[in-house]
Amino acid sequence: MSTAAKSRTSYKRLLIEARELQGKAGVAAHRRATILCELFDDAEFRADVGASDDFKTESYLDTLVEDLSLRFLELRAMLAEFPDQSAWSDGKLATLYAKAEEQIRTRKPAKETAQRSVTRVTREQYDALKEEKADEAARRHFVEKQNSTMLTELQALQIKYAELLAENERLKGRIEQLEKMRA
Repeated sequence: MSTAAKSRTSYKRLLIEARELQGKAGVAAHRRATILCELFDDAEFRADVGASDDFKTESYLDTLVEDLSLRFLELRAMLAEFPDQSAWSDGKLATLYAKAEEQIRTRKPAKETAQRSVTRVTREQYDALKEEKADEAARRHFVEKQNSTMLTELQALQIKYAELLAENERLKGRIEQLEKMRA
């Protein structure tokens, strides 16, 4: 077989293989997204990787999908919109993500898509709120300290009460003995 004929058959074989893999990429991405969503909700996983909150967990999972050119939360949104594996089968993740975004956007009510208004706060208002917050923190600290002191006093009084009950029982027994001796 000539080199040109060998080259033609090898490129055709590679092209066929590439097309087969193209169809499998979406299915594999669907499976990965499903697994990562399960991991995101798994408390044991979070503890093992030191991800104490959603942001740290998301960052960790982002490292596992860098090759897809999508972030974990984007995959999660896609999975929420298209939970069926058949929707992912063509392997066109960018197209699927665009469709998911469009579906989410059309579902949002108008009030959520409207821009938020900005409330201006004067320096005096800011300083007053800051002072109020500091006062509340000082009050909370005072109440916590007072609560701790009262708890300690309560425990001491409970011990004293138990001692007095025991002493009272002892004295009742002594009175009974004396009355028996007198009778």
